[in-house]
Amino acid sequence: DIRKSMPLYLCIDAEIVSPDYSQSFYSDRYCLDKTNDFTIYHVSPNPAKRKITLDFSTNERGVVTIVCVDEMGKIGMKEEFANMEPGYHSLDIDLIQLARGRYTIYIEQNNKRKVTRFIKE
Repeated sequence: DIRKSMPLYLCIDAEIVSPDYSQSFYSDRYCLDKTNDFTIYHVSPNPAKRKITLDFSTNERGVVTIVCVDEMGKIGMKEEFANMEPGYHSLDIDLIQLARGRYTIYIEQNNKRKVTRFIKE
């Protein structure tokens, strides 16, 4: 996967507009290197029926735990991935066992937690 070998960046591409001033800019100096962050990038599709793909990165080696919780706080799914290396990861998560509704996903590693949400149709 080409994404695993490329650095991950968050960049600004913007246009500033006001009644007496307008400027468009794009520059690498406005980019932040996100390669070594513990970050969730994307959950797709959303809403989802059978599975989601969870794109995230870790900055340390270790166990990564993914927990899916419904609106009532009930754990619908929990998976552990041992000895995950630092870097970009893309995991397919099966949703067959989950009822329709809104869910929160917690990704945990070494006492750090990131959160995202999705809808199960």
